Amino acid sequence: MMHSTAARRVALMGILAALALTLSALEGWLPPLPFLPPGAKAGFSNIIVMFAAQTLGGPYALVLAVIKALFALLTRGGVAGAMSLFGGLGATLVMWLCVRRHASLILTGMLGAIAHNSLQLVVAMVLTETPLLVGYLPALLLFALCAGTVTGVLLKLLYPALDNLVRLEFLKKRG
Repeated sequence: MMHSTAARRVALMGILAALALTLSALEGWLPPLPFLPPGAKAGFSNIIVMFAAQTLGGPYALVLAVIKALFALLTRGGVAGAMSLFGGLGATLVMWLCVRRHASLILTGMLGAIAHNSLQLVVAMVLTETPLLVGYLPALLLFALCAGTVTGVLLKLLYPALDNLVRLEFLKKRG
């Protein structure tokens, strides 16, 4: 039985989505750090999105960002879903541009995290009609630099295993 490339991409996207959602769920179990603004997370699921941007391309990474936002909507509600959607799409676009410019994984992770946190702050200010939330920006930017560095380093460490997954999926002989 022959398997089409499209079917293999769908299967791979399912695997990557499952990995991203698992990392997101596991991260939700971590206790919040007391010195950070409420809701600040390391963004470990962005490791998978960054990998998808680099290996499959921006459209696939954007689909993963939307899947993550739907997961946030279903598990944490409308505000979390909106923040995840806008932050995730913005971060994914920034990471894809970084990948296209051959930026390092660490720089890509940092700029993606900055975009994610900044856009989430904008969504929070719009939803709460509270411009005073701008006061969180310095802490969020500093945290984004740290979190983006960690996700970049983790992707660098996990890249061989993830790349092997892609090769196994796409290089199987047909028939």
